[in-house]
Amino acid sequence: MPTHLTTTVDASITAAHTYTGTNGLHIGTSGRLYTDKGSGNYIDEISTSTTLGTSMVRLVAEGAIKAYADSVIATSGVSGTSGTSGTSGTSVIAGAYVYTSGTASTSWTVTHNLNVQYVNVEVIGTNGYALTPDSIQFVDADSLVINFSTSAVAGYAAVCAGGSTSGTSGATGDTGSAGSSGTSGTSGSDATGGGNLGATCAAVISGGVAYIAANAHNVTISDTISGIRLGSTSSSTDPPDGYSIVLRRQAGTTVTLTNGGQFFLQSNFTFDSDVDTLMLMRNDLAVQWVEIARANNG
Repeated sequence: MPTHLTTTVDASITAAHTYTGTNGLHIGTSGRLYTDKGSGNYIDEISTSTTLGTSMVRLVAEGAIKAYADSVIATSGVSGTSGTSGTSGTSVIAGAYVYTSGTASTSWTVTHNLNVQYVNVEVIGTNGYALTPDSIQFVDADSLVINFSTSAVAGYAAVCAGGSTSGTSGATGDTGSAGSSGTSGTSGSDATGGGNLGATCAAVISGGVAYIAANAHNVTISDTISGIRLGSTSSSTDPPDGYSIVLRRQAGTTVTLTNGGQFFLQSNFTFDSDVDTLMLMRNDLAVQWVEIARANNG
């Protein structure tokens, strides 16, 4: 029998009795165990079950609570959601870059960052075949624009910049030895018939042609002439290409040399003074005597 009851009862307390304890628990007339919180807070049963339910209020034993906690801790937690994929990195490999245009477009702007403006570009379609764009604009050292005029295109652009830095300069070679002195040239032959420019050769005029001695360069004439030959009236040759002469008049005569025929002059030239001179040079390409200089001092 409980010793703390104020009255003596049988070995069992019937449902018709109530009991008020000292720790906030009560036994009601229905035989249920209540708490201080009110008549609606009662315990349906005392259980050792390790599963939790919601249909009844149970007073669970300490061992059952520990067993339930151990089972929950041992169970795997809920899987977290997968993280989002990172953005694709740029495809740059040792001086090369591969651009991908996943969406068809009539213009591709390619940022290759190769630090070279004029690069090699190969355009490839999604089928793996090479394409020929309408134009490629090399914008700057890091970007270019590929244009397609007929239709929008998807695919790839392979960009590469070849070359390498220059190597260091090689060492300077040794100085070569001095060459041997050349042999002296042979002496030139003496000029004949007034061969130096200072000597005067009087031309022999026949049929309008002035005949002068070979190697003569300072020539006087006494009449109008239409040509000049080297040698005599019986045996003569045309002067070689580049042959030059200085013409003057013979004293006391007045001679006019006319532009045209074998003479290519700036204009007609009249020798009316002993100090008038006209310098001519033979030009075989034009088969003419070409005026080099004139001095009309009369």
